[in-house]
Amino acid sequence: MHGEEVHATAELPTLFDLLHRGFEHSRLVAWLLRWQNLWFCLLAMVALMVVASYGTRRKAIIPTRTQNSLEFIVDGFNQFVCSILGPRGRQHTPFIGTLFLYILVMNLMGLVPLLKSPTTTSAPSPLGLPVPLTTFPLALCAVVYVNLASLKAAGLKGYVYHMLGSPTHFVLWLVSPLILMIHTLGEFSKIFSLSMRLFGNIFGEDMLIAVIVQQSTILAHALHWPPIMPLQLPFLFLALLTGVVQAFVFALLTTIYLALMLPHEEHHEELSVAHAG
Repeated sequence: MHGEEVHATAELPTLFDLLHRGFEHSRLVAWLLRWQNLWFCLLAMVALMVVASYGTRRKAIIPTRTQNSLEFIVDGFNQFVCSILGPRGRQHTPFIGTLFLYILVMNLMGLVPLLKSPTTTSAPSPLGLPVPLTTFPLALCAVVYVNLASLKAAGLKGYVYHMLGSPTHFVLWLVSPLILMIHTLGEFSKIFSLSMRLFGNIFGEDMLIAVIVQQSTILAHALHWPPIMPLQLPFLFLALLTGVVQAFVFALLTTIYLALMLPHEEHHEELSVAHAG
C-alpha cells in the first residue's frame, strides 16, 4: 500500500488531515497522514473484533440483545450462502460473511465525520487509471479463495478438468487449451470487476457528498447564513443504502463464483466416464 492517492475532486478532511494542518512540520503526523488508509482499515477491523468479542464473551441460553443480534446476522447470512451453495455452503459462510461485514464497515466509515471509507483509496497507474489500494486486495483474496476451495473440493485432476471445460469427447479435448486460456483470463477479470465495481460506487458517492458539503459552505458564506446547511443529508441516506448494497453484491458475487467453481455430482460422473474412456 502506498500513501499517495488520487484526488480527482476535493475530499472531506479526515482526522489526519486536521492533525497535519495543526502540526504541519511534524514527521510523525506526516507519516500518519501518508498511511491513513491503513489506519482506517485497521479501525474497521478492530471495531468488528470488539463487537464480536463483546457479543460472544458471555453466551447464554437466553441471549442478550447483542448476542441475539449477532446470532441473527450469522444465521441469516448462513442461510443466504447455503441457499446458493447448498449444505456445503456452511463451511464457506465465515469467509464470505467476514468479507461482507468488513466491506460494509469500511463503506460506511465515510459517512462519519473525520473518518474516510478505505474502499475509496486509490493510487495512480502508468495508464492514468486509478488502482484501488483496498478493493483490489479484497477481490484478489476472494478469487484466490474461490480457486483454492475448488482445488480442495475437486482435487488437482478435477480442478484442471474443470478449467479445461470438462471435455467429454475428442473435439472438446482439442479446443480444451483455448478453454483453459479463456477460463484463466476470466479469473483475472473477476479480480478487476470486483475491485473496480466496489471502488467506483463508493468513491462516487463520497465525492458527491464532499462536493455538496463544499458547495453548501460556499453558499452559506455568500448568503451570510449559518455555516451549517445540511444539504447533503438526503445523500447520506442514499450513501447508506449504496454502502450496504455494494457490500452485499461483493459477497453475492463471491458466492456465485464459488457455486460455479465447486464440483457438482454430474461433473464427477463426467470425469469418471472420461477417465474410463
